[in-house]
Amino acid sequence: MREKDDIRYDQLDLMKLILAIMIMIVHCNRIGTWGVFEVIRFPITRIAVPLFFIISSFLLFSKLDDGNTKKGGILLRFVKNNALYYAAYFILLLPITLAYRFIHNSGTVISFIIGLPKSILFGSTFLESWFISALIIGTLIVYFGKRVFRSYLPLLIIGVALYMLACMVTNYSSTPLVKIIAEYTKWYPGLLQRSFPVSIVWISIGAIFASIKQNAKERRIYVFLLGLIGLSLLFVEYYLIQNLRLGNPKENDCYFSLFLVCPMIFAFSLSCTMHNKNAIKWRSFSKVSYPLNDSVAGVARIVFEKIGLYEGTLIINLSITLVQVLGCYIAWKLLYYLKTNNKLKCLKYMA
Repeated sequence: MREKDDIRYDQLDLMKLILAIMIMIVHCNRIGTWGVFEVIRFPITRIAVPLFFIISSFLLFSKLDDGNTKKGGILLRFVKNNALYYAAYFILLLPITLAYRFIHNSGTVISFIIGLPKSILFGSTFLESWFISALIIGTLIVYFGKRVFRSYLPLLIIGVALYMLACMVTNYSSTPLVKIIAEYTKWYPGLLQRSFPVSIVWISIGAIFASIKQNAKERRIYVFLLGLIGLSLLFVEYYLIQNLRLGNPKENDCYFSLFLVCPMIFAFSLSCTMHNKNAIKWRSFSKVSYPLNDSVAGVARIVFEKIGLYEGTLIINLSITLVQVLGCYIAWKLLYYLKTNNKLKCLKYMA
């Protein structure tokens, strides 16, 4: 990944590739078990979404905070590209989306159409599309909030508060105090943990990293140690939540420990340098796999269930993950080939 003044961030493209695989593991099976590997699947894979937000924010605000006089054009292009990215995959996955709703009795086509504005702004249309809309909305909030407050700090505080609320209504939802708090979040027209409010803290962190304009190479060992401490706390937090039954096991997206883990992982990655000719392909694959993988997994789960193989075992889960990887890889190869050979102009937004 090449930025202004030939600064390369190929290590971030490698991180995106790894995070994309993590996202596939999260989506391979929502209710099954990975046996002894379940403790590795969760919570470690929950670093993926926050890091995707931080990386995207850092790369954008690096351009916006370097004295560039065309900030409005850069921001507008970012919003346009992501909106078209969303629209392209919405159209591509529409048959699967409607079939999925029909199979799970999630309403009629008419109700789907009527609910589109709400789904786009506060949730998902196709599976896991919330990330794209949250990235757009969260980025606009942080960008214009910075112009109002003259600092990222108020936005960071607001973002932390909203993410803490999301933690409480998911992983800590069974505690008496949170049950009272949760009653006051029912007004929100979507799932708080999968909507733009949870993006604000991570986008703010990415913007702050961009404004610092220095890496932690000389402090890499301290960043690494803090990251290890954060990971340890993440596993401890997960263990306590599971064993004390503090929350809903099916809604375990948000953890307090991620406040330390994710910034340290990102800071450590910035302190490293990498130049690799395949970086653009890693970036492209992650861009294709993110919107596709859950739909591919959904189809795989249905097929496996129809032939009597869906039992939530480790072997079935690994098989679904393999189908995800192969399906996304085949789709990426096709889209990337068509894009690089200028077959369709719209493909530049998809791959």
